[in-house]
Amino acid sequence: MVIQVLDRGVIVPVSVITATLLLKRRPWGYTLSGMILLKILTMGAALIFMIIVQALAGVAVDLVISAAFVVISLSGIVLAVVTLCTIRD
Repeated sequence: MVIQVLDRGVIVPVSVITATLLLKRRPWGYTLSGMILLKILTMGAALIFMIIVQALAGVAVDLVISAAFVVISLSGIVLAVVTLCTIRD
């Protein structure tokens, strides 16, 4: 329940605000995008490992939903790494 509150109450609104600020090319949009991408990176890695551990433990895992989460998580991880690698002093 706590995770759902964080997702819907914090992460989703901040993501929408970040996207709006980025479309308007505001400085805070770039600042928030780095934080959101880092959050996606950590959440994505956690989701991938949770799916793997559940499968290894014999828990029934829906392959379609798991594949969708893996694709979304990997794309977020790639975007975060590319963004963080392009940051210069």
